[in-house]
Amino acid sequence: MKDKSIVFIGFVIVFLVISSCSLMPQALKNMVVLATPTSTISPLPTQASTTTPTLTATKKVKQAPLEISTCLDDVDCPEAVNLAAFLPDGIERNTTNEINLPFDQTIKLSTGWIAKDQQHMDENMEHIKWVFTIDDQDFFTEDLLVSGEVDDKEEVGLKNPGTWIAVTLSDWEIGKPYYIRYGFYLDEAIDDGWSLSDADYSSIYTLLVKPAKIPTITPGPTITNTPQPKPEVTKAPVLPTATQGAPLVLNITLKVENKCSDAHVVVFSGPMRLKYSVAPGQTVEYQAAAGTYTWKIDNAYDGGPQTLDASMGWWTYTLCQ
Repeated sequence: MKDKSIVFIGFVIVFLVISSCSLMPQALKNMVVLATPTSTISPLPTQASTTTPTLTATKKVKQAPLEISTCLDDVDCPEAVNLAAFLPDGIERNTTNEINLPFDQTIKLSTGWIAKDQQHMDENMEHIKWVFTIDDQDFFTEDLLVSGEVDDKEEVGLKNPGTWIAVTLSDWEIGKPYYIRYGFYLDEAIDDGWSLSDADYSSIYTLLVKPAKIPTITPGPTITNTPQPKPEVTKAPVLPTATQGAPLVLNITLKVENKCSDAHVVVFSGPMRLKYSVAPGQTVEYQAAAGTYTWKIDNAYDGGPQTLDASMGWWTYTLCQ
């Protein structure tokens, strides 16, 4: 009986152990399982794995309100019309020049600097500061500059280097006015090889362009920038034309000869104001008062000063010589 009791008690103990395992909470089971040492394998990166790219910030570029292209020679932009076609009385520096423009018209504007030789030109360019703004926003870049050469008026076969800011503008919006400034100024007195220009010298033009539904103008070539000509002796004048300005002693004949393939307008300012509209191959002359004159070609290019003395008799300015 004693042995049977021992066996029975042992059986009960085993039963209780088995039952306790089946009734053990799952969390405790997990702890028991994790407590058992096992070997683990860490996965290695495969060739298909990639890294996330890093985004790079890009420079924000201002969007110009117009289509802007570079052009100095007419053959490079035959669709463009020179600014002078819209300002027959000349463009002024110290005021806003208003233009009523066909909205589908492409216009060309330019102004620049000429030096006697390349050394002077290189030195001058260090102190020439260019201006090109639209609605008070700066859109000037070095790409808008065009370099070239013109014939020297004093020595046959000699060339003078020059640099111009020369652009065409298009894609106008009807009813939207455009405030445009272009040109250059000096930050230091410079010598172009002919004369010294003061540090405060500037040549900046201001336009207020008003696009509208009006007829466009047929494009035509314009004059090439050239230095001021020397006085020439020509044959005696024919019957003089009417003069402009206050009554003065008309003691000299002032001529404009046009050897270009297109018409040009030249306005002389001095003791009196003289406006020449000269067709290709023609010469226009006025009786004038002696004195010092400056002139503007096609409202864009400046010339002078030139002193005309009565003893000279006559003086001729030649275009496209």
